[in-house]
Amino acid sequence: MMGNIRLIPMGFETVDIVENERNGVLLEFLGMKEAAKEDNLYADVSLFTYPFSYGNFYDDFVYASWDKFRTKSSLKGFAQNTIQYLQSIWFQQPVIQTISNEVEWESKHEPRINAGLRKPILIPNYIYDSNTHSQWMHDWLTANPDMINWESAVNDVFPYPQKIHSFLQKLVEEQCNPSLWHKEQYAVLRPDGTWHLRDTEIVNAFHGEYLRHLDAAERRAVSERIGTHICELNHYQFEEEGSRIESQHNSGRKIFSIKKNGHKQYLSVDFVHGMFEFIDEYNVHQGEKRFDGSYNSDPTPETHGFQEFEKWKNLL
Repeated sequence: MMGNIRLIPMGFETVDIVENERNGVLLEFLGMKEAAKEDNLYADVSLFTYPFSYGNFYDDFVYASWDKFRTKSSLKGFAQNTIQYLQSIWFQQPVIQTISNEVEWESKHEPRINAGLRKPILIPNYIYDSNTHSQWMHDWLTANPDMINWESAVNDVFPYPQKIHSFLQKLVEEQCNPSLWHKEQYAVLRPDGTWHLRDTEIVNAFHGEYLRHLDAAERRAVSERIGTHICELNHYQFEEEGSRIESQHNSGRKIFSIKKNGHKQYLSVDFVHGMFEFIDEYNVHQGEKRFDGSYNSDPTPETHGFQEFEKWKNLL
């Protein structure tokens, strides 16, 4: 979904940024602006009249010539190619809507956030690079699951299969020893002699060539870490109290939940086998799922529901 981002004057004063850090700070901001292409971008009206140490925001920063740029002490430390990059990105969106006051800003739908360059002091409700932008959207969608877009989902478990796909592919390629692969089963041979995982086989390679070769202790640790990360990538919320209570009956579980179409569903990370147990809002087991949400085994509701569901189901 689109969020609303407001550029604020205090975010673009450069005199308080250490000179040798300025170029990196600006590159971080430009990365954020690229990541925010689907968001609505606004500027506080005072951004264009504020007396910055270098002068005017547009005339003396965004659109300044390089010769002019080099004459300002508070603009030293920036590289010419970074300024050219700034100007090329800004030309793609030369007119930014302005916000006149807080009432107007607060009339914009959530999520809303302020933005600018990374500063040496903490600015609340503020983003400055692609990571803080990503965290902002993640926190919002996790807290507001009704706003999650499930259009790209390929199963009932996860809304964002491509995020899982990319994560598992990178993991398999980094962790697996290619000499141990049943290569033809999972990969195709490139003309240069290297093997490339087929998209449809990435999760099979993960479970078959990585997870199953780990000893019990390693598999437990890896399953917890990876299962948790995949849930977080898809904006599941951690059920801390549910995990604590259910662990008294079944060691090696971590429980997450999400609302889909108004109905809550749960994933319990099985550390022992490296799978998810998929359970609905009525505590009925919907089957065992692999780490991309695909089928592994049939539902077994008589044995795989939560033991003390009524104690914690409404506590999150």
